Amino acid sequence: MAKTKKKQHQQTGPQRPSKREKRHKMIIYIMIIIMVGSVITGGLAAIL
Repeated sequence: MAKTKKKQHQQTGPQRPSKREKRHKMIIYIMIIIMVGSVITGGLAAIL
């Protein structure tokens, strides 16, 4: 049997992030902001 060669796509420029990757990154940033906010408000509640 003949072996088939896989074609490799070569990109010359830097790869742009997909919409899914951008969405995941934004969700992670929002979660971090919410976590920091909850820590700050929890600390304020403990002080007061």
